[in-house]
Amino acid sequence: MKRTSRFAFVLSLFAALTVTGGPSRLLAQTQGNNAIYSGSTPTITNSSAFIDAGAVKGTSGNSDICAKINAALLLIPANATGAMIDARGVTSLTCPSGDTPWKYPSTGTPITTPATILLPAGTITISTTWILPNGTRVIGEGMGPTTLSTGSAVTSIQTSSAITMIQLGGVSPYCPSGICTGVSIEDLMLNGEGSATTGIDNGNAQERSYARRVALYQIVGTGLRVAGSGQNSGPYSDLVFGTGTAFSASSTTVCVAINGVTTRGIHGLTCTNSGSSTPTSGAAVNLGGSGNTIEDVTIQGFFDGVKIGPNGVAQSNVLLNIIGGSPAVSNAVVHVGTANTVTDLVVMGVTKGSATYSIQDDVTASTTSTVKLTDATVGLYAIGESASVTNATHPFSRFTTSPNLPTWFQGSANAPSSCSVIGSLYSNKSGLSGSKNSWYVCTSTGWVGIL
Repeated sequence: MKRTSRFAFVLSLFAALTVTGGPSRLLAQTQGNNAIYSGSTPTITNSSAFIDAGAVKGTSGNSDICAKINAALLLIPANATGAMIDARGVTSLTCPSGDTPWKYPSTGTPITTPATILLPAGTITISTTWILPNGTRVIGEGMGPTTLSTGSAVTSIQTSSAITMIQLGGVSPYCPSGICTGVSIEDLMLNGEGSATTGIDNGNAQERSYARRVALYQIVGTGLRVAGSGQNSGPYSDLVFGTGTAFSASSTTVCVAINGVTTRGIHGLTCTNSGSSTPTSGAAVNLGGSGNTIEDVTIQGFFDGVKIGPNGVAQSNVLLNIIGGSPAVSNAVVHVGTANTVTDLVVMGVTKGSATYSIQDDVTASTTSTVKLTDATVGLYAIGESASVTNATHPFSRFTTSPNLPTWFQGSANAPSSCSVIGSLYSNKSGLSGSKNSWYVCTSTGWVGIL
């Protein structure tokens, strides 16, 4: 059946060429579009579903990648729900000052047609923020092969601390009513060339919007920031942040910042400061939102690893498999702060590595000192909600598997005479009613039976 269909197509194509006197009919199709065969009669037409940007004449006759993608976007019908633009054949990879594929100076207004854009291998030099409209997906050929760089324009691009390399969504008309869906970037590298820029910023893109397999290199500002109306976006997965050896992180350098939003989480992050100096404050990951998951994270060369609550209320968050690597985290791999409300936090699987502390907890600290665990590994550390308890300085429920904090043990014999952590509890499953040998509390004089 397939062979018959192909044979019929070849005959139809031959007939079309014969009638038109040669291949001119095919060459008359719209530039960049694939020629397709459709209809009940032999008809060769074009399809806007897949556009080869390399074969398109760029906007204003320019041949750079921004101009060619821009021109390809203009070929998509206004009522189309999307198209694939293949820019892997474009060889001129430097965008002129002020140009982006979605807003070229000659057109004046933003182009908001949804499309999936395939970028080529090589270094694409940009001089202004790429704002990705609703339904736009940008895909490179890998975190090494495809690189977006600020290049020599790094000075001019940094006229404001708010400058961003890639912005997922934006205000209208980029996002309808300021809210986008289906905006993503994957399989490429962003090279900030040592500037304090932001690599990826999401303040408008929600469902089905994410970053995946993205390297954030030589950025000493913020690698990824999710805030504003970026809730329910993600997950942000397989991210690699590195300052490079030529630059050092400062106290304001952040690999990932979640500011006041709920996301699908950070799933897979390596965050490394390879510079000659280590910050004396700040953190690699700032978690200031609620209902987030952060898992499979390795942090190296920062003051703190993951800090909870420095930039917003943080409730009902889960951290899983957080590792301190080398270069060392100079303070704590996980630091629970008090700048904003932090409750219902679960931390599972913390590895201290060469850090000073595995976990620092300021929330449940006593009147004399904060909680600082030096355990090589901590299986579970959970903080509940505050309670009204007379004379309690920080009345939060807390449980941990660390033997260095008060916890609850059980056995089938009376408690021994001595104990190490005041406040710990011990349940004797063989205790007798009224004998005060069923439940013990650790005091300064040892275990004392209370029930």
